[in-house]
Amino acid sequence: MADDTSTKIPEMVERVARALAKIDGLNKRAKYSTPPTVYIGKGQEWRNWERCARAAIETMREPTGDMLLHIVAAEGSPARPIDPEEAWRIMINAALGR
Repeated sequence: MADDTSTKIPEMVERVARALAKIDGLNKRAKYSTPPTVYIGKGQEWRNWERCARAAIETMREPTGDMLLHIVAAEGSPARPIDPEEAWRIMINAALGR
């Protein structure tokens, strides 16, 4: 990815990056520049969290066996296919061990 700060960051990447920044002890009310290239207040580089977020999401590209098992267990009959949003939550919960 180019270092062009005018490029829009995908919503999920930004969500994960903000969660990582919060874990790092940053205030959840922290103000970010627009686009969020630098964390204002502590000088932490936004790009570090963005790169970590992208790596985490990329790792989840292929579901694990456990994730697939949870989906199969949750599926009802062919007459009632599982909702994609429900499937997403089931698979993420399985990935988190819930």
